[in-house]
Formats: sequence, C-alpha cells, structure tokens
Amino acid sequence: MPKMPCDADGRMSRDRLAGCYPTLYVDGKRWQSYRRLCLDHMSELLGSHRRDWTDSAFDGSLEQEPACTGCGVVVQEIAALHPFYCTAYPDGKERRDFRAFYCVDCAELIKRELHLNVKPS
Repeated sequence: MPKMPCDADGRMSRDRLAGCYPTLYVDGKRWQSYRRLCLDHMSELLGSHRRDWTDSAFDGSLEQEPACTGCGVVVQEIAALHPFYCTAYPDGKERRDFRAFYCVDCAELIKRELHLNVKPS
C-alpha cells in the first residue's frame, strides 16, 4: 500500500492516516474537503474543536437557544446559522460524526482552516 502524506504538514507517516470529511452548508452551497491526517494531527484537530463540534453519539439535542457553536453569538433562529458536519475516523478505523452551527464569521474561519471548497450540486 503506498504511503500518503499528512495533509496538515505534508510529511509521510509510518502509521495509518486518519481521514475526515468536513462539510459546511452556506446559502444553499455545500463546502467540502477530504483530509488525510496522521494520528497526532487528527487528535489535535478534534481537540481544538472539542467545544464547538458536538459528537452526535453523545448529544443529539438542540434544546438550548440557537447560538454559534464557534463564538457563542446568539441568533433569533437556528436557520440564521450555517450547519457543519464532519465524519471522522480518529484512529483510522472507528467512525465518529460531529456537527456544529456557525455564524458567518466562524463559517469563513472553518472554510479556511479545513480547506473547504464548493462542491457542485
């Protein structure tokens, strides 16, 4: 099996790479990417978003007032936020599904961080 570089730093990993599929919806457009990360960078990514990404295995409700999960700005209704989903394989095998809801500014940040591009419908 050919070795692939980690998308975070471009280095070839001796270990298995972990994949993630982030998707953000903005104004009817789907922004996506596929990221291959070494296990250390995958752990770092999930750790850096532990406050704004909800693991759907642990919390399936949205009963609190609608707010950006990135910065906390409260909005009138959840429709004012941009939904974000990420399927990740943190150890390269086990699947975990995350979600978040971002305001305009936080949506732009996550687009840049995860190298999201518009995918045709």
